[in-house]
Amino acid sequence: MKKLFLLTIATLIAISSTAQTKGQVLSHYILDDFTQGFIYMKNGVINSGMLNYNSVTEEMLFKERGKMKAIGKDEIGLVDTIVIQKRKFYPYNGKFVEVAYVKDGKELLVEHRCRVIEPPKPSAYGTTTETGASKSYTSLMANGIFYDLAVPEGYRIVPFKYYWFKDGDKVTKIINMRQMEKIFKGNKESYKEYMKGKNLSFNNVAEMSALVEHMIK
Repeated sequence: MKKLFLLTIATLIAISSTAQTKGQVLSHYILDDFTQGFIYMKNGVINSGMLNYNSVTEEMLFKERGKMKAIGKDEIGLVDTIVIQKRKFYPYNGKFVEVAYVKDGKELLVEHRCRVIEPPKPSAYGTTTETGASKSYTSLMANGIFYDLAVPEGYRIVPFKYYWFKDGDKVTKIINMRQMEKIFKGNKESYKEYMKGKNLSFNNVAEMSALVEHMIK
């Protein structure tokens, strides 16, 4: 793995991770642990490594000899495709997106993201408040806490998804079900018929993939 990046990537971002942090295991990584995957470079080189995607930092990470490194924004352009357990990722807009469904030149891509909710803080009259970003959050980022598989007690991770729909050269970003429906405005009846009696979750990739499959088959 080290040889791969020395040969194909000029610079890597070394991660300072507090590996001993005790906390709750939460879903800021899209896989339960670092998993064997394959990196297909644009120059034809194929290599493997222990990979995972961090949806807080929005980086593809790999482990080498117990150390964690990220494929930086300047190096993403050298990567063609990454495959982890039959899941396919490729660079788009400076990040890695996952291919959820592809057929006949059309693709549904997933952008994995999440919100970090800090522990409730005391406020007036004995109540508490939650915040999504603050100085302590920034401090945690600077100290590499969110590169660990666990985050400090009291923090909540709220995963969510954005989608991109590619139809030839046209690419449309989708951030909610209303925008998903607009993608298929030319076939409203089929869309409404499929949705009848269903309560699909926008953050459920399998359900969104099945919807797209139905609409473009």
